Amino acid sequence: TCGPWTQQSMRWIPPELWEENFRREVDDEDLVGRAGYGGLDLSSVSDITAWGLVFPSPGPDDGGLDIVARFWCPESRLTDPENRYAEQYQAWQRAGVLTTTPGNAIDYQFIRAQILEDASQYQLVDLNVDRLFQGYQLAMELQDEGLTVFGMGQGFLSMAPAMKTFERLMLDRKLNHGGKQVLGWMARNVAV
Repeated sequence: TCGPWTQQSMRWIPPELWEENFRREVDDEDLVGRAGYGGLDLSSVSDITAWGLVFPSPGPDDGGLDIVARFWCPESRLTDPENRYAEQYQAWQRAGVLTTTPGNAIDYQFIRAQILEDASQYQLVDLNVDRLFQGYQLAMELQDEGLTVFGMGQGFLSMAPAMKTFERLMLDRKLNHGGKQVLGWMARNVAV
């Protein structure tokens, strides 16, 4: 979800369906102690890095998921004249939904620290990280900290089953994304 921006006219996720999956705000404090699963999409250098957690809803017949999402980008992207979304990034930072890391490149240690903090707050069962490139080193560091990390491929074989499950949950209105601004923007840009 953090790849090239498309804002395409033929969206995978219709905006009205996305909105129908906003049941209530997700309060991190309400999730403390609950079992959850994580997914990390690391930017290579300067775009947005996303860390998402999903928590099965506590109701016995609900079958839904509550979603927590955290986002980072390098501080320089807020004023970069090449970033056509700089004003949006600034608004998100002011709203507290986008965190910046110092400098021109994403600082993975900020992300690592947040993942470890979340793992101490929630019952993090496991997390997925891109098994290639920049994800490999951070995955090893997180495993050394005692977390269960699985590599996730970015191709059809790995993504298709997850996307089908995501779509089924979305169509059944079982995803509660909590109305997160950045996540909604990314949902509007998903190309399949």
